[in-house]
Amino acid sequence: MRYLAKGRHTIRVESSGSINLQNLEVKAIPELMHCGLGFNPEIKSYGVYDWDFLRRDILPNVTTLIVPNNIQLAERPLEEWHRQGKKFVAEVGISSQAKTAEEHAKFWNSVYDKTPFLDGLIINEFIVNRPVAEWAELNPERLGRIENERKQYKTYGEAIKKMRADNRYKMFYAYVGGSGKELNQEIIGTNFVRTIKDCGYRVALERYLHEMSNLQGSRMKMFSCDYQDLVNAKARKMEEAMRFIGSVTLEGVEVAPKKSFAEMYSSNPEPKIPVWITYHWKVFRAKSVTATLIVSDWPSTNDAGNTFGQEQTFNFLEIQPYHE
Repeated sequence: MRYLAKGRHTIRVESSGSINLQNLEVKAIPELMHCGLGFNPEIKSYGVYDWDFLRRDILPNVTTLIVPNNIQLAERPLEEWHRQGKKFVAEVGISSQAKTAEEHAKFWNSVYDKTPFLDGLIINEFIVNRPVAEWAELNPERLGRIENERKQYKTYGEAIKKMRADNRYKMFYAYVGGSGKELNQEIIGTNFVRTIKDCGYRVALERYLHEMSNLQGSRMKMFSCDYQDLVNAKARKMEEAMRFIGSVTLEGVEVAPKKSFAEMYSSNPEPKIPVWITYHWKVFRAKSVTATLIVSDWPSTNDAGNTFGQEQTFNFLEIQPYHE
């Protein structure tokens, strides 16, 4: 993968020994982005998302890294990445304090003052939900809210124009999330997307792609916590929280113990009073097309434990492919 400027280029191929080149193809590729470097997980058992973690599978196959807007990088890997024609794009939110186009543009541009090596910003996020008329009555309150949001998007559009006029012109990505399947004009109006395109900027739509598990490798994850800790919220240290009492067992598979773990973590930023949750993660390889998952509040088949009456909550059980 190599970045090339517009124009004609010459490829020279040299070989030695018995090597014989029969065919050579040159293809253009789209911008391939990855969000991970510097966004270290709250679950410490995952490790850190640094250069070493990304080097084998990610870095050779992407053109752009999305990074925190306050990231600090060593000079050598930074220069090496840019030398390949690859880019850094910082994730930035929408300021709740900014009210005018000038204030929004100033907030976004201030990131370049702190992190000048950046090649662009991705704004996380603009919201486009389903049109209200599809699911609710358009009463005066909702109509007033829609009108306010339309005004906001008009302000965002003016701020984006100011970003483009800045002499530090760099790429701007409008990340659009929400329940809407289309960029409906009920909220964003008729000119928001046109403004982005006219400025030479890009729209990044939030979409989820689901994969099926297979025999090569899969992983299971699940959350659990003490029910009383959940419904009767109280600030606690980890050693004060009720720990998971039970077992999660996979039968008919080959579990990878070194890649599997169960870790307690505090559920910041929500709810306001954090709950201590146990994150269950098991990596396994299936032995056949079916397997058995057993979630029990007993530590083992013959051991009910010493906490009779403890209530536990289980949630978000998920099985997905795992790339080895």
